[in-house]
Amino acid sequence: MGSYSGGSDWDDVPAASSFSAFKPTQSTPSTPSAPRAPAPGEPEAEEPLAAPASGTKARLNAIFAFDTTGSMTPYVENVQQKMEYLAAGLLKLLDMEISLLGVGDHGDGKNMLQIKLFSSDLAVLKQNIHSLLPTDGRDTPEAFECLFKVLNSMEYDVPTVLVVVTDSIPHGMKGFTGTDDGCPFGVDYAHELAELRTRLKNVYLVSYATDERILALQEELVGPNAFLKIPNFWRLTNLVMAICMNEVGELDFFLDLLEKQRGRRRRDEVLELLGRH
Repeated sequence: MGSYSGGSDWDDVPAASSFSAFKPTQSTPSTPSAPRAPAPGEPEAEEPLAAPASGTKARLNAIFAFDTTGSMTPYVENVQQKMEYLAAGLLKLLDMEISLLGVGDHGDGKNMLQIKLFSSDLAVLKQNIHSLLPTDGRDTPEAFECLFKVLNSMEYDVPTVLVVVTDSIPHGMKGFTGTDDGCPFGVDYAHELAELRTRLKNVYLVSYATDERILALQEELVGPNAFLKIPNFWRLTNLVMAICMNEVGELDFFLDLLEKQRGRRRRDEVLELLGRH
């Protein structure tokens, strides 16, 4: 796998009147570097799920948004390692296109948002996740309000879900008592998220935050049914797949497949993460 490393683009933040700098960009496939050995205690790399043919596949697109600030590095690295497992599995199970993107903060210049076009090409998706650069952030909240605004400018011709993976919150949430420099673009997260909910099938937040105050605000942001707490990054890919399969009413099929190919413990892990075990 390629290491989650690189430098932030420290260009000036674009003018508040224009979000054109954050329009999606097309990537071309490239050959990723060799995978690294698992860390101590980390499970071995997984082969993609071999889903049996089961008739017409359900149609669903997905946007996976990753917090690219430093504390989230292990999560992005894990998805970089397991993109073939994640994407190949989903593409076998669903009629799907995937958009991968990174979210930083306003001090990260043009890397505040790194948005890639929807694709069902596995090589392109692997390149897209490997091309996400780390960002430094500024204060505790990140620029999720700007993410919502940009996503509202896009068209969605098929049912689409957004899955945000973060330990943070948007700027401007009431009840947050830490440092919040606000959004220099004047974007209201609540307004943008409310509109986005009318355009997308669902919005999920997968959290690895440890601060109880942040966790409470994250749950408030998306609601208890779309808020998922994950203790470590090793099972993130299975959880994301379960979210998508649940959206099309095929969660039981996925869990049965997971148990058959990975064992009962993997099924139980996913159910526990979904709050159903």
